[in-house]
Amino acid sequence: YEPTTVATRGLDDHLRDQIRLLDLSDRDELLADEFIGNINEDGYLAASLEEILTGINEVIAKASEESEDEREAPLFTMADTERMLCVIQSLDPPGIGARTLHECLLLQLKDSGLVGTLSETLVRDHFQELIAHRWVDIGKKLGVPPADVQTAADAIAKLTPKPGRAHSEGSDNY
Repeated sequence: YEPTTVATRGLDDHLRDQIRLLDLSDRDELLADEFIGNINEDGYLAASLEEILTGINEVIAKASEESEDEREAPLFTMADTERMLCVIQSLDPPGIGARTLHECLLLQLKDSGLVGTLSETLVRDHFQELIAHRWVDIGKKLGVPPADVQTAADAIAKLTPKPGRAHSEGSDNY
Protein backbone atom coordinates (compact mmCIF):
# COMPACT_ATOMS: atom_id res chain seq x y z
CA TYR A 1 0.00 0.00 0.00
CA GLU A 2 1.27 3.41 -0.95
CA PRO A 3 0.53 6.35 1.36
CA THR A 4 -1.40 9.00 -0.49
CA THR A 5 -1.45 12.67 0.26
CA VAL A 6 -4.91 14.08 0.68
CA ALA A 7 -5.51 17.74 0.00
CA THR A 8 -6.92 19.39 3.09
CA ARG A 9 -8.93 22.52 3.33
CA GLY A 10 -7.99 24.95 6.04
CA LEU A 11 -9.74 27.67 7.98
CA ASP A 12 -9.11 30.27 5.28
CA ASP A 13 -10.81 28.08 2.65
CA HIS A 14 -13.75 27.53 5.00
CA LEU A 15 -14.13 31.28 5.54
CA ARG A 16 -13.73 32.16 1.86
CA ASP A 17 -16.46 29.66 0.95
CA GLN A 18 -18.81 31.46 3.32
CA ILE A 19 -17.84 34.89 1.98
CA ARG A 20 -18.69 33.75 -1.55
CA LEU A 21 -22.22 32.89 -0.36
CA LEU A 22 -22.80 36.41 0.96
CA ASP A 23 -24.07 39.19 -1.26
CA LEU A 24 -20.88 41.27 -1.21
CA SER A 25 -19.47 43.53 -3.87
CA ASP A 26 -16.08 42.68 -5.40
CA ARG A 27 -14.63 45.54 -3.40
CA ASP A 28 -16.04 44.15 -0.13
CA GLU A 29 -14.79 40.66 -1.04
CA LEU A 30 -11.30 42.14 -1.41
CA LEU A 31 -11.53 43.59 2.11
CA ALA A 32 -12.94 40.32 3.46
CA ASP A 33 -10.02 38.47 1.90
CA GLU A 34 -7.62 40.84 3.67
CA PHE A 35 -9.31 40.01 6.97
CA ILE A 36 -9.19 36.27 6.30
CA GLY A 37 -5.49 36.53 5.53
CA ASN A 38 -4.97 38.07 8.96
CA ILE A 39 -6.79 35.38 10.96
CA ASN A 40 -4.41 32.96 12.66
CA GLU A 41 -4.92 29.20 13.00
CA ASP A 42 -6.63 29.68 16.37
CA GLY A 43 -9.26 31.85 14.69
CA TYR A 44 -8.15 35.17 16.15
CA LEU A 45 -7.56 38.35 14.18
CA ALA A 46 -3.77 38.74 14.25
CA ALA A 47 -3.66 42.35 13.04
CA SER A 48 -5.29 45.53 14.27
CA LEU A 49 -8.02 47.20 12.23
CA GLU A 50 -5.59 50.03 11.48
CA GLU A 51 -3.02 47.58 10.09
CA ILE A 52 -5.65 45.88 7.93
CA LEU A 53 -6.90 49.23 6.65
CA THR A 54 -3.38 50.39 5.84
CA GLY A 55 -2.52 47.12 4.12
CA ILE A 56 -5.61 46.99 1.90
CA ASN A 57 -5.32 50.67 0.97
CA GLU A 58 -1.68 50.13 -0.05
CA VAL A 59 -2.79 47.27 -2.32
CA ILE A 60 -5.47 49.49 -3.89
CA ALA A 61 -3.05 52.40 -4.35
CA LYS A 62 -0.45 50.14 -5.97
CA ALA A 63 -3.06 48.61 -8.29
CA SER A 64 -4.25 52.12 -9.23
CA GLU A 65 -0.72 53.18 -10.11
CA GLU A 66 -0.19 50.12 -12.30
CA SER A 67 -3.57 50.48 -13.99
CA GLU A 68 -3.96 52.46 -17.17
CA ASP A 69 -7.33 53.72 -15.98
CA GLU A 70 -7.25 57.44 -15.19
CA ARG A 71 -9.68 57.14 -12.29
CA GLU A 72 -8.30 56.34 -8.87
CA ALA A 73 -10.01 53.55 -6.98
CA PRO A 74 -11.59 54.77 -3.73
CA LEU A 75 -9.76 53.77 -0.61
CA PHE A 76 -11.40 52.00 2.31
CA THR A 77 -12.35 53.90 5.44
CA MET A 78 -12.26 52.79 9.06
CA ALA A 79 -16.07 52.53 8.93
CA ASP A 80 -15.74 50.03 6.04
CA THR A 81 -13.21 48.06 8.06
CA GLU A 82 -15.39 47.98 11.19
CA ARG A 83 -18.41 46.89 9.13
CA MET A 84 -16.40 44.07 7.56
CA LEU A 85 -15.17 42.97 10.99
CA CYS A 86 -18.83 42.42 11.96
CA VAL A 87 -19.35 40.37 8.79
CA ILE A 88 -16.28 38.23 9.47
CA GLN A 89 -17.29 37.71 13.09
CA SER A 90 -20.71 36.48 11.97
CA LEU A 91 -19.16 33.58 10.05
CA ASP A 92 -18.80 29.98 11.19
CA PRO A 93 -17.26 28.86 13.53
CA PRO A 94 -18.67 31.17 16.21
CA GLY A 95 -15.97 33.36 17.75
CA ILE A 96 -13.95 33.64 14.56
CA GLY A 97 -12.21 36.97 13.96
CA ALA A 98 -12.15 37.89 17.63
CA ARG A 99 -9.23 39.95 18.83
CA THR A 100 -9.17 38.61 22.39
CA LEU A 101 -10.43 35.60 24.32
CA HIS A 102 -12.93 37.91 26.00
CA GLU A 103 -14.38 38.98 22.64
CA CYS A 104 -14.30 35.38 21.36
CA LEU A 105 -16.41 34.14 24.26
CA LEU A 106 -18.88 37.03 23.90
CA LEU A 107 -19.30 36.23 20.20
CA GLN A 108 -19.97 32.57 21.00
CA LEU A 109 -22.49 33.47 23.70
CA LYS A 110 -24.27 35.75 21.22
CA ASP A 111 -24.34 32.97 18.65
CA SER A 112 -25.74 30.56 21.25
CA GLY A 113 -28.57 32.93 22.10
CA LEU A 114 -27.22 33.59 25.59
CA VAL A 115 -27.30 37.38 25.35
CA GLY A 116 -28.65 38.91 28.54
CA THR A 117 -27.89 35.84 30.65
CA LEU A 118 -25.71 35.49 33.70
CA SER A 119 -23.06 33.83 31.52
CA GLU A 120 -22.80 36.94 29.35
CA THR A 121 -22.66 39.18 32.42
CA LEU A 122 -19.80 37.10 33.83
CA VAL A 123 -17.76 37.33 30.63
CA ARG A 124 -18.59 40.96 29.92
CA ASP A 125 -18.27 42.48 33.41
CA HIS A 126 -16.43 40.00 35.65
CA PHE A 127 -13.96 38.29 33.32
CA GLN A 128 -10.88 38.42 35.58
CA GLU A 129 -12.85 37.13 38.57
CA LEU A 130 -14.35 34.42 36.37
CA ILE A 131 -10.90 33.25 35.31
CA ALA A 132 -9.84 33.16 38.97
CA HIS A 133 -12.95 31.10 39.89
CA ARG A 134 -14.15 33.61 42.45
CA TRP A 135 -17.78 32.46 42.41
CA VAL A 136 -18.58 33.78 45.90
CA ASP A 137 -17.19 37.25 45.18
CA ILE A 138 -19.08 37.47 41.88
CA GLY A 139 -22.25 36.19 43.54
CA LYS A 140 -22.04 38.88 46.24
CA LYS A 141 -21.52 41.62 43.65
CA LEU A 142 -24.42 40.43 41.52
CA GLY A 143 -26.69 39.33 44.35
CA VAL A 144 -26.98 35.75 43.10
CA PRO A 145 -26.06 32.46 44.79
CA PRO A 146 -22.53 31.17 44.10
CA ALA A 147 -24.08 27.95 42.76
CA ASP A 148 -25.81 29.95 39.99
CA VAL A 149 -22.52 31.66 39.19
CA GLN A 150 -20.80 28.28 38.95
CA THR A 151 -23.55 26.92 36.69
CA ALA A 152 -23.13 29.92 34.39
CA ALA A 153 -19.35 29.47 34.49
CA ASP A 154 -19.78 25.81 33.54
CA ALA A 155 -21.75 26.91 30.47
CA ILE A 156 -18.89 29.28 29.57
CA ALA A 157 -16.37 26.47 30.02
CA LYS A 158 -18.10 24.54 27.24
CA LEU A 159 -17.27 27.29 24.73
CA THR A 160 -14.28 26.99 22.40
CA PRO A 161 -11.36 29.29 23.28
CA LYS A 162 -9.69 28.61 19.90
CA PRO A 163 -12.51 28.39 17.34
CA GLY A 164 -10.20 28.13 14.33
CA ARG A 165 -8.66 24.86 15.49
CA ALA A 166 -11.69 22.91 14.23
CA HIS A 167 -10.57 23.75 10.69
CA SER A 168 -6.83 23.54 11.27
CA GLU A 169 -4.69 22.30 8.41
CA GLY A 170 -2.51 20.26 10.75
CA SER A 171 -2.52 16.60 9.77
CA ASP A 172 -2.89 13.77 12.23
CA ASN A 173 0.16 11.54 12.01
CA TYR A 174 -0.30 8.42 14.07
